[in-house]
Amino acid sequence: MNARLISELEHLDVVWQEPSRDSSGSMPLGNGDVGINLWVEPGGDLLFYISKTDAWSGNGRLLKLGLVRVSLKPNPFAEGAPFVQRLRLLFGDIEIVAGSPGREVKINAWVDAHHPVIQVHASSATLRTALTVTLEPWRTERRNLTGGGAVGAHGLAGRPEPIVVDPDKILQGRRNKIVWYHRNTFSIYPKTLRAQGLGKSVSKHPGPLLNRRFGGVISGSMLRTVDDHTLRSTRPVRHHETTIHVHGDVCELEETWEAGLRVSRLGSGRSSSLNRQKRHWAWWRDFWERSWIFADTRDKEVQPPDGVCPLSRGYALQRFINACRGRGGAPIKFNGNVFTVDTLNATNENQRFDADFDWIPDQDHGAVSMNALQRMLLQCEGDSIRILPAWPPEWSVEFKLRAPRDTTVHVRWRDGILENLTVTPEARRADVVLPPFVPRPVPMPQPTVEMTPQRP
Repeated sequence: MNARLISELEHLDVVWQEPSRDSSGSMPLGNGDVGINLWVEPGGDLLFYISKTDAWSGNGRLLKLGLVRVSLKPNPFAEGAPFVQRLRLLFGDIEIVAGSPGREVKINAWVDAHHPVIQVHASSATLRTALTVTLEPWRTERRNLTGGGAVGAHGLAGRPEPIVVDPDKILQGRRNKIVWYHRNTFSIYPKTLRAQGLGKSVSKHPGPLLNRRFGGVISGSMLRTVDDHTLRSTRPVRHHETTIHVHGDVCELEETWEAGLRVSRLGSGRSSSLNRQKRHWAWWRDFWERSWIFADTRDKEVQPPDGVCPLSRGYALQRFINACRGRGGAPIKFNGNVFTVDTLNATNENQRFDADFDWIPDQDHGAVSMNALQRMLLQCEGDSIRILPAWPPEWSVEFKLRAPRDTTVHVRWRDGILENLTVTPEARRADVVLPPFVPRPVPMPQPTVEMTPQRP
């Protein structure tokens, strides 16, 4: 992997020096289908919402699967203790180091790039901790969706019939694991087709919402059952592994869904968590090698104190978010998609909504900036490839972007000099059109220094 690429990505990591008040301060992770919003409460626990791109309710709302709480004792997140939380873009994970000197605990969380699995590891070189995992459902009974919360059921607000929310189900008697799911007992699909004058299609095309089930199973090598929604470690140890397998299906019988969940667990269980983590890291490394933009505006009014250009960070984070939610059973949903959060502590008009409210945060505009930045650097018309067509010449930038006809363009423009122009395949180099401010002759491709990312 390009040494410069590794260095640039590490500078774009998001780093927090203190816990978050609530889910509005969560970090996102995902594998393209399964996502989580993770945060640490001040002096409390680690929590994360679980989501899935095709977890549609009978009303057509994109629901969260559940909320998981992880507690450690002794608690490394005690108020005032050192704390660092890092979203590591290169590795596609979150790393948290907390605790007083000599008693630090490191937590690593990731959503497997190849399996519907969420992994949370907690380890310490010196401190033995006891771990408790709890599933905290909020859809506990059938209820009507009213007020502003009904906005999530687009097109249904104001109708005479109530907007119903189905409850989740936690399966009882599952030894040393927590198993739960949500099932749609109704569907707006038939009424929607009839409202559009397509009633004859109802019998021809089965609806995708009725009997849709989505949930998962929580387990761990040393976790034992406390009750149907709580697991606890058998004794304090230096290393904990918590695994959550996520599964969704459309089926009438609970047994069918649970059988599919078992098959999914067997598929991922053929490899150890360490081997799966290595393959996960490799997937993200290949992802970042395919395309990037690293800009330097040299504008002190634009760049923050850490010196990282907001164009670079914004582009990288938007690519990261798209990768976390763009490979699932449904396209990326408008607005928040899988990374919405609750507003239980908000003080504005959105106060008191649970995590199924699909507008917070509003994420439907990031790709506009992403596309605009790409077009400033690269535009294609017919066979021509226009380099830096709308880029301020006083700004430096290095980018690798894709063009039509299976073409890759790598450019480094620094301090008014075109230091590198690599076009693959080489035959497409003749189609490159440069702006007037680029001096001639154009440099030939330069060799890159390859290195392997340092793994923790």
